[in-house]
Amino acid sequence: MIQGFFDPKKKEAMMERVKKGLPPPDFSDRKPAPEQNISAVQKPANRRTKPHNTQWHLDKELIRAAQHGDANKIEELLKKGANANARNSSRVTPLAYAVMTNIISVELLLGANASPNGYVSKYGETILMRAAKAGHVDVVNSLCNLSADINAETKPYHLSDKNLYTALDYAASYGRPDVVKYLIQRGAGAMVGKELWSRVLRHAAQSGCVDIMRIMLEKGADINEVCPTLDKSPLMIVASGGKGDAVDFLLKNGAAPNVVNSSGYTAYSYAMKNNHLDIAAVLKRAMEEAKK
Repeated sequence: MIQGFFDPKKKEAMMERVKKGLPPPDFSDRKPAPEQNISAVQKPANRRTKPHNTQWHLDKELIRAAQHGDANKIEELLKKGANANARNSSRVTPLAYAVMTNIISVELLLGANASPNGYVSKYGETILMRAAKAGHVDVVNSLCNLSADINAETKPYHLSDKNLYTALDYAASYGRPDVVKYLIQRGAGAMVGKELWSRVLRHAAQSGCVDIMRIMLEKGADINEVCPTLDKSPLMIVASGGKGDAVDFLLKNGAAPNVVNSSGYTAYSYAMKNNHLDIAAVLKRAMEEAKK
């Protein structure tokens, strides 16, 4: 006979316990496992674990400290022999992280011979470009003093992409007027001219920074040029982004509200499309006045 629930004796015993409100009996025939001393069990060795005093560990900790801008930790690790030009699995160096944080961390790494040109991303982004994004003028100054390539350009993301970036473009697109002024003083774009200024103007329109747009117009940027990649003029960009102050600035400085792109859109169309009704009203009045 099958033992367990179908055994009449066990069934009867179970029913009696249930009637008394007791839990059913344990019919398990297995013997409990003997107690085991866990501390005595030998854990398998982790093959990926490396001693904390190896170069690999020091470099890894240095990169982590640079990511967090921990200057004290960076200094400590450099004294222990960490490599200032080490790279992580993404090929990023400590300096490429530090320029996004603070000048003290940067100076410590540069003092340990970290290369200002030691990192270039898959699409050509340099350490100087990262510093320009972050808006740290003092860091940008330190890198330029060590011969960082001020006019280096990114690579296109795809074949039809003509919207390349320099450190100047990044500073404009992130709204960093102080960095833009400094880079121009150091000669950024001096050999390019109007084409670059027009491109930077469009990037400044993305951030809506009026100060940078003013600088680019003074340099001779074309206020109505339509970007070949975005298919938008500066006025279309600021209208699409809902940047009212920038719209007013561009209109006062000669931006044509009736410019049409290849899709048949005007700045007014983009304002309406993105539900920026106040800006749309301003642009509609400007279009009507332009027709007079």
